[in-house]
Amino acid sequence: MNKTFLTSAPTSKWARGVTLVELMIALTLGTVLLIGVVQVFTSNQHTFRINDNVGRLQENARTALDYIGRDVRGAGGTSCLRIPENELADLAAGVRRTATVNVVANPPLLGGLALGEEIRGFDGGNYPVMGAVGDAVVGGTDGLRIGRPGDCGASLTGNLAPTNANIMLPASANACGFEDGQVFIISDCTSAVIFRGNLNNPNANQLTINHAMNLNTANREIAYDDSATVSSLVTRGFYISIRNGRRALVIDTGNGPNNPVLAENVENMQILYGVDQTGDLSADAFVNAGAVANWSRVVAAQINLLMASDPASNLIPAPQTYAWLADAALAPANVVAGDRRIYRTFSQTITLRNRAP
Repeated sequence: MNKTFLTSAPTSKWARGVTLVELMIALTLGTVLLIGVVQVFTSNQHTFRINDNVGRLQENARTALDYIGRDVRGAGGTSCLRIPENELADLAAGVRRTATVNVVANPPLLGGLALGEEIRGFDGGNYPVMGAVGDAVVGGTDGLRIGRPGDCGASLTGNLAPTNANIMLPASANACGFEDGQVFIISDCTSAVIFRGNLNNPNANQLTINHAMNLNTANREIAYDDSATVSSLVTRGFYISIRNGRRALVIDTGNGPNNPVLAENVENMQILYGVDQTGDLSADAFVNAGAVANWSRVVAAQINLLMASDPASNLIPAPQTYAWLADAALAPANVVAGDRRIYRTFSQTITLRNRAP
């Protein structure tokens, strides 16, 4: 009987297992590579967080300055009419002119503003929030209040006789959001009337504004035709308060704690005012609000914002040093932050176009 013996073939060197030394080398190389990947990922993530925070604070600052700038530029506006300087001073002093601007509204503006003084600043956290319910203002921050024409207007639909108490506007004026008791301005670019009115039966065909005598001191004295336009005169303010545990720039619409937020993480706002001291309608000096003796002489405003990254972020290894305009100061000085957030300063100088030469 033949016997068959099974024998194994010679083992190829490529079929052998790895030695312990080889395994340790492979693990070491893998660990080094993994650590490198983690470090690259962590570094990229940190860079992304920094760029994201810087991008957001820049966007917030740009939004805030654009919004405030539009209101400052329009402060004291009367449609396409520019009030002569002598009348501007009289209006600021409470003299109700009838030469170019006939003022019969009583009172002419909200928020403590007077005609001719449609821009008013407040230093050191002393901004007085409008409305019956106040709001907390962060100490050491400035505030600003503006009076200007509304963004929406409409042309008259017919002649407006001096003794006619009703002002007829097209139905499209309903989209302007006019309200009872608002201050309105009628202007044809050569003269203007500022009055208060109530809405009279708005409908799909027209909008009628009633010239209520209990809201005004007299009837209008100027007759206008359909070349004149009507818009509201609005009062709006800006101040720093706390929203959701962080500082924010707030728009004062008279609703106290419910005032809308314009931009988050605005740590401070300081404002300097360009004052015309020589009567040439240009700024001769920039001063803080407490140094402005006559607000009808203010022809420009410099808005300075201090922006910061989110309060919970510690994005830099050491507190940052930045140049900032302290309260009541006229020039910036170096400030060391109290945390490791990112800080950026933004500044914009805005001319009041209704007082520019």
